[in-house]
Amino acid sequence: MNVNKKLDRFKQWAGERMGGEIKTNVSDDFKALEVEMGLRHEGMERLQKSMTIYIKSLSKRNEAEDKEKSLPVAYLGSTMISHGEDFENDSEFGNCLISMGRTNERIGRMQETYVANATTSWLESLERSLAQMKEYQA
Repeated sequence: MNVNKKLDRFKQWAGERMGGEIKTNVSDDFKALEVEMGLRHEGMERLQKSMTIYIKSLSKRNEAEDKEKSLPVAYLGSTMISHGEDFENDSEFGNCLISMGRTNERIGRMQETYVANATTSWLESLERSLAQMKEYQA
């Protein structure tokens, strides 16, 4: 596909240079559109780079005591639950630790879901858009 575009451009250029065809004039609107597309392309590249770094930092897992890798917030939650269960059932402190631990574990699951959804929807869409823009510029 790129070869055909290049050949078409070469034919147009050769026709204009040989005098057989009228030189193609570029309107101000077209120039403005080219500038806007360049700006969008640069912005999309920056967005893709920063989103990749962001997703990588959110999905970073650490090895816990039980050799299972988990998100730090989920590991904190399981530790709070474990310590909360060390107290008596009627201990307010123990019950608060368990409740807070379950909440942190839930946050960890939501974070994992967010990372998966952000990767499959936003990040992949950015990468497709960048590929299309590179094809456009070729």
